[in-house]
Amino acid sequence: MRFVLSLLVVTSLAFAAGCGSGAGTKTSTPASNQCGAPVTSAAGSCGGPAGTTSAGGAPTVEPSAAASAASAIDGIPQDGQKIGSASAPLTINLYQNFLCPHCRDFALTMLPQLLADYVRPGKVAIQFHDTAFGGGPADIAHEAARCAADQGKFWPAYFAIYEAYSEDASAYTNANMESVLAPTGVDAQKLAACLDSNQHQAEVDATTAEFQNLPDNNPAYANALATVMAQQGPAIPLLDIGGTFITAPEDYAAVKAAIDAKLAP
Repeated sequence: MRFVLSLLVVTSLAFAAGCGSGAGTKTSTPASNQCGAPVTSAAGSCGGPAGTTSAGGAPTVEPSAAASAASAIDGIPQDGQKIGSASAPLTINLYQNFLCPHCRDFALTMLPQLLADYVRPGKVAIQFHDTAFGGGPADIAHEAARCAADQGKFWPAYFAIYEAYSEDASAYTNANMESVLAPTGVDAQKLAACLDSNQHQAEVDATTAEFQNLPDNNPAYANALATVMAQQGPAIPLLDIGGTFITAPEDYAAVKAAIDAKLAP
């Protein structure tokens, strides 16, 4: 499936306009933008160019891609929000929001390719980071995934939540997340108790703040971010590939080139 965003290269960093924000604070009004910033373009759901969408507004993902996404993790070592061998020479830090449509695109199309080409062979590991913009609904989705992680099911939950993506923020309730995650094999009672207690709220807030503070803590990212914001605004999904940042990638070849450059002897 073709991604809807254009790729922008800034010095050694690659960026694209799309869904999300690297600065500012979490919005408490999900309708404003599920990706952390006001919508700046009528054409796109997250301030980026419009893409192919379903009747409900979600990006269209080929059924075969959605069906094969979850199976892409079979047999790969998983440790909480990290997937891949502990001895992998490169770890990609992946920043996503479960309510971001471009993040869903990435999860169900490009990520399985990365898993097959680099993670399964032990060359790369991927560490997920929460960017729970959008207030309560995003918090619920991210907390649900962390509750699943308590049972060793983060990555099955990751794919299940993205496959069940809805543009309607009201769909993200505790009860609905329990239904969405039931096929992953989680213990239903433990999941419900975890969600009801908001056990992982502080962790979700902390990792979201980590993403928001990236420009303050990483000069290279800050410089590239300023250039992207001048175009249309920062974006997620964000991949930190050993210091090379790629946001909302539409071109797998660009991601592959960045990884290969880091793995080169």
